[in-house]
Amino acid sequence: MENLTRTNFQAHPFHLVFPSPWPISSSTVLMSMATSLVLALHSFILTQNALVIAITTMVITASLWFRDIISEATYMGNHTLAVQRGINMGVGLFIVSEALFFLAIF
Repeated sequence: MENLTRTNFQAHPFHLVFPSPWPISSSTVLMSMATSLVLALHSFILTQNALVIAITTMVITASLWFRDIISEATYMGNHTLAVQRGINMGVGLFIVSEALFFLAIF
């Protein structure tokens, strides 16, 4: 049913994502994780606790973000064939660019 209502409003088969809190949340947690790691390596007091909290928060944020992606793909039907082809092409181009970058170094 979701595909029928979506085609009434969109004239293309691509998925336009909704605003999500997970990118800003994960970037904030990654910054706090990097900061607490650097402070822990310099033997500041109680930074190991902050590092454990940051790692735990990052795992929670990643699992909630993956939950949203899976629900968009499975239950909402937003990952159409065109979207899947685009994702596959993006991954393929990324792998090719990394291989060419590796060859450029040597």
